[in-house]
Amino acid sequence: MKNVIFIIGLKFFGLGVTEDKRQILENHHIDLKQVAKLCLDYYKVFFYVAKCQNISNAAKMLHLTQPTISHYIKMLELELGVPLFERTNKGVATTNEAKILIKNIEPAR
Repeated sequence: MKNVIFIIGLKFFGLGVTEDKRQILENHHIDLKQVAKLCLDYYKVFFYVAKCQNISNAAKMLHLTQPTISHYIKMLELELGVPLFERTNKGVATTNEAKILIKNIEPAR
């Protein structure tokens, strides 16, 4: 299931899903609606944290707790296999990978 959330994220954000990736989804008999919602939640949280550059502020805006925000970011980083934020004493700073991701998901907001 490692690539499933990322694959669905690509699909939802119009980045395309190749036939081999589609086969992965079908082979795992995944409830696409449930995974898609989770995926979209991860990307939504990521987007707000990136824009706020602060987990606490993003949590307030999304009406979620800080631990929930941190968990979603951690799970998305694990799924994508790259760090998205560098933690600082003032909040967070986006990595180069996060900046690329933002460019791809911002139009889909």
